[in-house]
Amino acid sequence: MRTRNLCALTNFEAEEYLQRNDVIFIPVGTVELHGPMPLDCEYVFAEALAYELAERCDGLVLPHLTFFHPGATDIGRGTIYMSMTDGGNYLRAICQSLLNQGFRRQVFLTAHGPAYMTVLPMLTQFLDETKVPLFYGDVMTLMKEVDMELNMETLDNMLFGAYQLMKRLDDVPVGMNHPGIIITPQSDLSHCLPESMTELYPKGGGYYTAWKYGNVLEHGGSSSCVMSREELEQKAEIGAAKIREFADKLNFNKKLDALRDLDRFHQDVIMPLYGEHLVRNKFPKPGN
Repeated sequence: MRTRNLCALTNFEAEEYLQRNDVIFIPVGTVELHGPMPLDCEYVFAEALAYELAERCDGLVLPHLTFFHPGATDIGRGTIYMSMTDGGNYLRAICQSLLNQGFRRQVFLTAHGPAYMTVLPMLTQFLDETKVPLFYGDVMTLMKEVDMELNMETLDNMLFGAYQLMKRLDDVPVGMNHPGIIITPQSDLSHCLPESMTELYPKGGGYYTAWKYGNVLEHGGSSSCVMSREELEQKAEIGAAKIREFADKLNFNKKLDALRDLDRFHQDVIMPLYGEHLVRNKFPKPGN
């Protein structure tokens, strides 16, 4: 295809694609403080992976869904705030449009810890109302699934690699002293979260409560700050290769086949048996 970016296709090209397939990858982001990295780095990570998977699965990508709930990072004045409810409603409307257009297999990808609290409730509501299952993949969970390294150096390199894959490497700052770039007089090391807060991080994932960080170093403060263009390009090459390796290991066509099987199960088994008393579809087919 000329491009996997739905927004860059002509309508003719989009309709031609939908004659043969129904897969769209939807990276969902956040714009928030992240140490010495650009504010949208967690979105770009998911976006780069989405394009790699789209190439391997003959899918398209819906970009630009960047502004969603940031979690504890809105202490930073660069962070864009969106409530989970508003973000979920926005995604819900987009999902319905995509389904009407013919994109039955929709895949959400995020690299932001609290993102599941926006995406999963929406995904569940969507199934309730349309009886069509969607797929949600958190990047960190998917990395664990295929035994990818999760150390800080690897993750930083993959962030740099994501900007390279998206042809945005110039957006990554170079030569700025660390940590001076990310400390402000109002938010410094003396304002860290209480040590007892670590007890409120479940080892199995998720959260026991909500909170705000006490200083901007607590999110992304341990990320690499590259001091030369050469260093940046070297790390980005390593990271881009890691993202491609990640996409290969995921074998995502198998997941898409499973999603189709689940859809058929709902339509062929669940609806005939229980459809009369399940939640009604708020978006009926034309003519109904």
